[in-house]
Amino acid sequence: GSITYSNFRKTISLAKTLIAEMEMEASKSGIQHSYAAWTFADTSSSTRGDGDNLAALTTDAAYVQSRLDNAVYNGGNTNIYAGMLRCSAELLKTNKKRILFLISDGKQNIHADGDLTALQNMAEVLKHDQKVTILTLGTFTSSVSLYARKDLITYLQKLSSGTSYVFSSQFDVMASLVPSIRRIACNAQPAAPAAVSKVQGCKPTTVCFALDDSYTTGAVGFQAQLDAVEKTILTLATSATTSKYAIVKYAYWASSQVDLIADYNSALLDLKLLGFSASSYYRHFSRALDACYDKIKDESLHKVIVLFASSWHYGVGDATDYAERLRNQRGVDIIVVGDEKFNSNFRPFVGSNDYLLGSPSLPFAESLMDQLATTTCGVKYQPPPATATPSPYDKIYPRGNDSCSNISVCFAIDESGSIGSSDFNRELNFVKDIIETVVVDSNPSYPPYFAAWLFDADSKGTDDLGSLSSDYKGMLHALDQAASLYNGGQTNIFEGVLRCKAELAKSPDRIPVMVVLTDGKQNIDVNGTKAQLVSMADDMKKDGMHVFTVAMFKSGTTGSVRADLSAYLQELSSGKGYAFESDFGTLGDRVAAISDSICASQPDTPILPPRSTCPCSPMPPSGICADYERTDATGTHLCRFRTCNAGFSCDALSGTYTCFVVQDRIWKFIREFPSNKMEEKPCDQQNVTRIIREVIP
Repeated sequence: GSITYSNFRKTISLAKTLIAEMEMEASKSGIQHSYAAWTFADTSSSTRGDGDNLAALTTDAAYVQSRLDNAVYNGGNTNIYAGMLRCSAELLKTNKKRILFLISDGKQNIHADGDLTALQNMAEVLKHDQKVTILTLGTFTSSVSLYARKDLITYLQKLSSGTSYVFSSQFDVMASLVPSIRRIACNAQPAAPAAVSKVQGCKPTTVCFALDDSYTTGAVGFQAQLDAVEKTILTLATSATTSKYAIVKYAYWASSQVDLIADYNSALLDLKLLGFSASSYYRHFSRALDACYDKIKDESLHKVIVLFASSWHYGVGDATDYAERLRNQRGVDIIVVGDEKFNSNFRPFVGSNDYLLGSPSLPFAESLMDQLATTTCGVKYQPPPATATPSPYDKIYPRGNDSCSNISVCFAIDESGSIGSSDFNRELNFVKDIIETVVVDSNPSYPPYFAAWLFDADSKGTDDLGSLSSDYKGMLHALDQAASLYNGGQTNIFEGVLRCKAELAKSPDRIPVMVVLTDGKQNIDVNGTKAQLVSMADDMKKDGMHVFTVAMFKSGTTGSVRADLSAYLQELSSGKGYAFESDFGTLGDRVAAISDSICASQPDTPILPPRSTCPCSPMPPSGICADYERTDATGTHLCRFRTCNAGFSCDALSGTYTCFVVQDRIWKFIREFPSNKMEEKPCDQQNVTRIIREVIP
């Protein structure tokens, strides 16, 4: 009766939504779930019969949902024992993984069937003897005190399969729990809660979590933060170290939620009580950092602040400076978790890319939560090994663990008079955003290199914004200063491309990438005509360079003008996927797409015919240890075989040397040794210095 009819219907809606989510996931993997449902109150005792039996165990999800729709609200006292007893009887009909999900707004308050001791005894039998995983959800109205909420979830924790299996929520926002409940249910182990892997090398840590409570976070986003915090606390708690935990919520203002505490169980229970309140549209990062630092400043342990941020708030002013002071002067590690679109904005907050954890969507992926947990305790995250063995043809060049590594990028930037100073600044900011995005996604062991040239009618030495270098901060500074260099003139694309070509030649061991930005065609023939420009671009592409073009327009530019310039630049680019266009005012919307394309740049590889096992001839030349692939006599199948010269280990070279015949040419990829010759010794990765490509007629 304490639930009321309105909140009873919300609980029914939660159950239906959870079934729908489970069915959606099941359809992707071809598995089949079963469901049963009971309502309970004091009338649910053994004398009532099956009046509260909404659905016996069945695989017909639609039927169960319809029965939930027709559930009758009766009110009365709270008889959890009867509900668990009836559900357990249904679960014992199946050998599938068994989940009992208990939803209640109060404790057992009728003793006809059992008290808390009887409940706990039944729960223990279910969990350990019957292999049932028990999830519990404590529900509240907004008027229920914090003390009463904690009292209920502490009670429910004694029935559940562990702290991670207890949830709490106000009735109005229960739907935000569905992804978390589904994840826990699907990952649950039949006999007991899933054990958290013990992380080796964790430092004793004092950590404060700053949860984004702003409007844009949303209830689902806020719950995703709670899930990530819970996993991090469990990882720290099982790593054989002594750690302490604190939690604040922030939007425009920051407020303490959980004071520093070493008892991780208490911290998790307090975490369960936190709810989303959408206290402001704004996020004040410096206040969040300050509130967290105040919690941990007096501790001698490794100090960490984990800042969750659903978005960037422009005009935060001192937040970046304050974050740098905390890191450099107070010894605080700062980790930022949020939408990956804003990685470049938050890069100055953190001391390393390892501390910038961006997610493309909510709820957070399991891998991101693993990464947060290990990074917080001072251990570098090691992703799980790939389950599939990659083909030796997937990636010929050595790359870092991240996507934007081992590349050299030169920007040819148009500063002609048709652009104007205002749009020229937008162009420069666009280039800066690309650089920052590429850097964030790079591996420090293989940092990207950058160079940039301005071009107009009189391109000269002062238009060199920086020679090819890994000093991206120097490049960003040069782009900031470039606004004062704008002087207009005609469009001399040829000069910009020529200069970038020379820069990229300085680093032959890297993947060369050129980005040409312009609002018009080549209109000066001092250096080259369009035909010469296209010819030079073709030569560069044949040499393995990846040429991207960006056509920029004033708003209101006619369709025919747009189409004409876009077609012109696509001819210069490496192909359709390398040619972009945008109005000056919306260049920022193109940053992610262009950055991703730059990072995906790979050496050109020929398109191979279908593989087939068939006899091949002739054999490859002697003296080469390699995998070979040749077309058969019909030219429709590809054959593969290996030969090995004395002194070499073909096993060690698997996938390192690859030759294939396509039409009338062999493309040969060779790993070269420091001595610049092929020595008769095993070719392990330590000996490799660079990769070259030769075209053999």
